[in-house]
This record gives sequence, structure tokens and C-alpha cells, in this order.
Amino acid sequence: MRKALALVLVPVAGGLLAACSTEGRSEEETAKAYISALNDRDPKALLALAVENNSLVGMEEDAEEIISKEGGRGLKIADMKVTTPTSPEAADVDVSGTDKAGRPFTIRVYVSREGDAKDWTINLGRYEGTPKPSPAETGR
Repeated sequence: MRKALALVLVPVAGGLLAACSTEGRSEEETAKAYISALNDRDPKALLALAVENNSLVGMEEDAEEIISKEGGRGLKIADMKVTTPTSPEAADVDVSGTDKAGRPFTIRVYVSREGDAKDWTINLGRYEGTPKPSPAETGR
């Protein structure tokens, strides 16, 4: 009887724990999805990684610009390193590997997570009336 009860309770308890997970997309998962969006030349995929904020403008423009500059290179990830230089709500993910021609690449993906948000997101766009930052200021 005990063995039968254990066989029933273990899978049920495991399923309940999995269903109650509050983990969202990690820093690494966000960076991998960013690289995938670049490889697929998919600005909509980049937008899906960005924080939802109706106060921001230029998000689509930023996504298109990133794709036009960095997209379609066939990037293959060899290593990722996450650092949190400023706070637990912001991180840099340094991604390195090779492109489809075998050339090495390194990209720093800036990610953030505010408040009780579960997913780490990328930053696209700017607030209305704020000038667009130069590439030197954004690292792009």
C-alpha cells in the first residue's frame, strides 16, 4: 500500500511544483532569443523580447535598425557570461562564438527586469521627447 501511495503522490507532487513555478525567461534565455532573432532577421522577435511600455516610442525603428546592422550572420553561440554591474534588476550578457563564415563575434546584450516582472527583457525605444541616443551611448 505504501509503495502504491508513493507511486501516486510523487508524480502528482512533482506536477504541482512545476505548475507553481514562477520563473520567467532568464538572462541567458533572453540573450539566446536575441541571437535567434538576429539570425532569423526577425524584428518582431526582438520586439517580443522588449519590455511592454506604452510610453516608449521608436521601438519598431530600433528593432529594424538592429536587424539591418547585425541580422542574418548565422551566429553560433560558444559562450555566455552574465554580469550584474549596477543592480539585481539589470545585467549584461556577453555572448561570443562564430558567425557562418567562422569569424569570431562578441555581442553584449543588455537585459533588465523591473519590479515583480518574471521575464528579463531587452531595451528598445525611448520616451517621447527624448532624443535618440547615439550608437556609442547604446553599445549598438
